[in-house]
Amino acid sequence: MAKHIEVVRSHNQPLEQVRSKLDRLAGEMESHYGLKFSPWAGNTREGKRTGAKGVVRLEADRVVVSVEVSSLIPVPESKIRSRIEQRLDEALA
Repeated sequence: MAKHIEVVRSHNQPLEQVRSKLDRLAGEMESHYGLKFSPWAGNTREGKRTGAKGVVRLEADRVVVSVEVSSLIPVPESKIRSRIEQRLDEALA
């Protein structure tokens, strides 16, 4: 069974500034984890790799990251969630 993880972070920055920060984060995720991200479709961007897929949704006052990870990926859900939270917090700082 797939692991579903959702992380929500508030922000009070202009959308274009947050989008730029999320683009930098996506680039890091692509090079480090092999994730491939689609271009932005409005305020939504999808990413995927073998065994994982996710969506980043940019809203006026928050960012929502939803990820599904295959149960075949032998990493605990808590570790994945913690890493997403950490990277997102760093990116939005």
